[in-house]
Amino acid sequence: MRVVVRAVLNLINMNVNAFLADFYSKFSSERLKTDEILKPYTTWRIGGIADLFFEARFSEELISIVKLANLHKIPFFILGGGSNILISDKGIRGLVVRNLSSSFEIIDNSIGENAWQDHQANTAKHTSVHYNFYDDQKNPNFKAENAFVRVDSGYSMAHFLRDASAVGLTGLEWFARIPGTLGGWIYNNTHGHTQFIGDFVYTARSINSDNQIVTRTWTQLNFDYDFSIFHKSNEVIIDSVIRLFKGNVSLSKEIIREVIVKKNERQAANSAGSVFHNISKEDQQKNDFESDSAGYIIDKKLGWLGSRKVGGAWISEKNGNFIETDGTATALNVLDLISEIKNECLTRFNIELREEIFRVGEF
Repeated sequence: MRVVVRAVLNLINMNVNAFLADFYSKFSSERLKTDEILKPYTTWRIGGIADLFFEARFSEELISIVKLANLHKIPFFILGGGSNILISDKGIRGLVVRNLSSSFEIIDNSIGENAWQDHQANTAKHTSVHYNFYDDQKNPNFKAENAFVRVDSGYSMAHFLRDASAVGLTGLEWFARIPGTLGGWIYNNTHGHTQFIGDFVYTARSINSDNQIVTRTWTQLNFDYDFSIFHKSNEVIIDSVIRLFKGNVSLSKEIIREVIVKKNERQAANSAGSVFHNISKEDQQKNDFESDSAGYIIDKKLGWLGSRKVGGAWISEKNGNFIETDGTATALNVLDLISEIKNECLTRFNIELREEIFRVGEF
């Protein structure tokens, strides 16, 4: 067996021998790492050890490794850009698959305008969707031709915005500087300004626990605020067809630059993103707050902007809803800081803040 003792002990109750035999028949031995430290793969630079670690370079490899894990009942976690998650100091048991699949292709517009109009009629039912967020004079997509694009789920969206722009595609300007991969964005229906990535998704393809490939249309994806069907389906997103525009690229780049400048002013880079959801309108009205933003409460009402620190983790000086780390922080440091914030909000305002961060591994 080509795995070290600790990994074997952690996987002793799993069908690891059969999994490894199948794995080595498809991939070279150096592709599977053991006892891999996950800290470098997350934006918080926090995380313990994965028993087994594999990087899927293409969507075909992603499908193959997921099928193997499902077949041999090896627990696995799909790691994308490493944002919006807190990995335990104890690590993750089983297999971690880092999804690096990152190709895209412009599809023939045979999807058709009528089909997209049906999609728009459905998305218009979502109360947070605003398609006309530009003035026509500053809209890179005004009267632009649709472009339907198939994008791998492991594509870094920061890189995709750059690569799409290089071939004349526009549409995702408000999502600039948001970390993560397309798979993560779809999973949590990431939002930029007044838009959600679900507003652009035409179809999404995934693989379920029975190793079946499933294709869903927008209406079947159950998009909502910070939610999609994948929260409940236990499936791995493979790729998606999204609708962009063959628009004004120079204007698109100008808007992206403006968005990045504004976000750099109020969002910390060495963080995992927003830690808490916004509070309910009821809680906002009950406390007579000017905003439902968790950052507003931590900054203006608690007065804790940049003033609380636990180990190598602290509340950002730019935004109270961001926790920054210096590379020495542990998951326990972050959890202690989160608990301190939640307890203070509950005590002073009778508000139970809900975490937006996903905890992964042994807590």
